[in-house]
Amino acid sequence: LQVAVAEVNFPAWVKAVDLMYPRALKMAMKPRHVMGGFPLVTTLLCVSRKEFFASNWLSIVENCYQKFSKDKGTRQIALGCISRLIWTYLFRCTESVSISFKKMDTIIKTIFPPFRRAIHPAEIPLDHFILITYFTLMK
Repeated sequence: LQVAVAEVNFPAWVKAVDLMYPRALKMAMKPRHVMGGFPLVTTLLCVSRKEFFASNWLSIVENCYQKFSKDKGTRQIALGCISRLIWTYLFRCTESVSISFKKMDTIIKTIFPPFRRAIHPAEIPLDHFILITYFTLMK
């Protein structure tokens, strides 16, 4: 499994991500730009430096939870963003097992609530749920 290392630390790339990220984040917080803003912010985080990703990814996951639970139109996009962020966290960030377990446990319990037999909400295709399960179990 190859993971980007040198590419995301190239000075011009770092500068570009640092320049675009705050603007993309503002865009993602506006209701009319959510559909494009969250995938853009997610992509910028996933191709950013490890340290930058590690300090910002959980806040984006939290924002995705809010969109996931409130707005039917953005549920699939929010879940896609969460699955990409999880992949990047698991395969690019190296933290202790206990810290990783705590973070992933919180995410998994939110996406797959305990004591519920069916996936909620049912109208979302299972693709991202399967990917999240696969990434988590693989790591």
